[in-house]
Parts: sequence; C-alpha cells; structure tokens
Amino acid sequence: MIMNEQLVIESIGVLGSFGHGIDALFNGLKQDVTISDSMTEGANFNANVPEILTDTSIIQEFIHPKKLRQVDHFTRLGLLSIFYALKNVGLSSENLQDTGIILVSGYGPIKRTFDFLNSIVEFGPKLASPLMFSLSVHNIPTATIALLLGQKTPYTTICQPKGAVLSGLQTAELWLKQRRVKKVLLVAIDEYNTIFHNLAYQLKLNSSLNTLENPNASLPYVLGESAVCFYLSLEQEENSHKTIITNFRKENITSQEHLNNFLGSDFPVCWIGKKTFQINNQLLSCNNTALLQLPTAQALSIALMASNIDDNALCCEKNIQCVEYCLDSTCYSVNIKKGVRQ
Repeated sequence: MIMNEQLVIESIGVLGSFGHGIDALFNGLKQDVTISDSMTEGANFNANVPEILTDTSIIQEFIHPKKLRQVDHFTRLGLLSIFYALKNVGLSSENLQDTGIILVSGYGPIKRTFDFLNSIVEFGPKLASPLMFSLSVHNIPTATIALLLGQKTPYTTICQPKGAVLSGLQTAELWLKQRRVKKVLLVAIDEYNTIFHNLAYQLKLNSSLNTLENPNASLPYVLGESAVCFYLSLEQEENSHKTIITNFRKENITSQEHLNNFLGSDFPVCWIGKKTFQINNQLLSCNNTALLQLPTAQALSIALMASNIDDNALCCEKNIQCVEYCLDSTCYSVNIKKGVRQ
C-alpha cells in the first residue's frame, strides 16, 4: 500500500425530489418549496404536509423496461444515481470491472419493510407474505443493483439512521486499501414513505403549530427522498485536479452552540426538514431555504462541496472544506480537498 494514497471522488450522480443533477440540488436549496395542500392517499389525519417525490422514469434510457418490472422505487433511485455518476465520466456498466458496491441508507427499503409488517398484522406471523419478507431484506436492493449491472465483485449494505455515509466511506477506503477492488460505487439512498406523514402529524400535535386559532396549519417541514452515488478510487494526493476526501471522523458535540451551527442538527427526527432552516455557512448561506433532512443528508452536502459550483456561491473556504452533519450529541465530519479546475 502506498502511504500517501487518498480517497478520490471520480464522479458523482445525484437525484432527488429537487430534480436530477448537482445544479438541480443547488437551485433547489436556494428556493422555497411550495407546500402542497394535497394529501397522501390513506393518510388518516387532517394536516397539510408537502410530498416531494423523485421521478425515476428516465431509468428506462439505461435499462430495458422488462428488466425493471420487479424493481422497486428504492432500488431504482440507487440505479439511476449510479448511471448518472458513470455517464458524467463517459463510462457505462460495461466498464465496471473490479468495482465494489456499497449501499448506505438510514432506513433501507422502508416501503418493502412496512409491506411485510402489514402482512404480519393482517394475516398473522404464520401466514405473513414470504415474498414481502425476502424483498424487505436490506441487502436485496444492493444485490439487485449488482445483478442488473452484471457485477460479480463484493457488495454490501449499511443501514443505520446515524452516520451511514461516514460508515460507507470508511468501508470503501478499507476495500480499496486492501485491494479487494479497484473502484467503489458508494450509493446513499433514502426513500419517502407515507409513515413519515404520521411522524409529521405527531410532531404537529406536540408543537406550537397546533393552536386553537389554527388547528389545521400547514407544517413547515419537507418530506422527500434522494440518492447520491460517489464513484471512488485511491490515488496519490499529487493528482491535484481531482477531489480528495482527506479525512472523515466521528466526534462528540461539546456545547449547544456547537450543535446549532451544524447541518441538520436542530431537529431530532430524521426525514423531517424545517422549511425555514438556515444552512451552515460552510455549505450555503441562505435563509428560508427548503432542506430535505435525511439520514443520508451528508451525502448531498459532500456532493455539493465536491462539485464544480463556484466556492463563493457555496460560501465556503477555497480548496479545503469540511462537511459536518450532526444528530443528538454526535457529529460526523468529512474533509474535502477540491481539485484544481482544468
């Protein structure tokens, strides 16, 4: 192993309720999202909660529709982010020899999981759907992605509401330094599910929004989803034209003031983002900005930092930046050294 090797971001694929691509993410952060009055079918309460979903229909340009008939929305999000990342560097799935796949998520394929749980409630544990059980296994989306890409290299899934992106980066670096693979597709996904409407409703009941004067006030939260793919490799730091991840770590937060300065740290429940949230100045200095707060939100932050968007627009230091995402009393930090633009 060469001692001065660093984890390099070769390419990034991004999509979400904000649209497709880095520019769409950046523009989405600068604009307020209009809260819709429409409710999700089956919601059992009266609250105006926005639904911001992701269109994955364009995936048929990369894979024949027949192969996608049994592929769920969660897996399609990941696949499409991979295809975008490869397309950005002129590659296709045929160029993925010796490429590992690491999928990270806060909750995994949550719709499939609740479909299985609902079958237990409806039919009992002895008659629960075996199909729904198999599809709810968190490694199934990663296996499906590997199968559709024709990959026989290592793949794994990391599901944890806190620090999933950091764990994925650590695993990717380990695989690369052990020479298990030459490249890694690190895919961070979180999908929307109607269960989050129920969370939003409970939060509304327990908040100052639930007033006698306006019991049906709209919630200042955005429910959404996203997928980010990082195409990673190891290279020597002297290749300054590429974006390098120089350090990632987990640390405890020392004070409430420290906590308030970090992206996503002012709200204890993942997936519910404040519409009037002020983003950390190191990322984007805008008031009244719509932000999707996801367990894998740090992946969106890293994507922005590593992009070719002008540093002045992002309000961050030149060349070296730090993306920090905090929940409860723990902060997950990633240092990024941007390459020299050519």
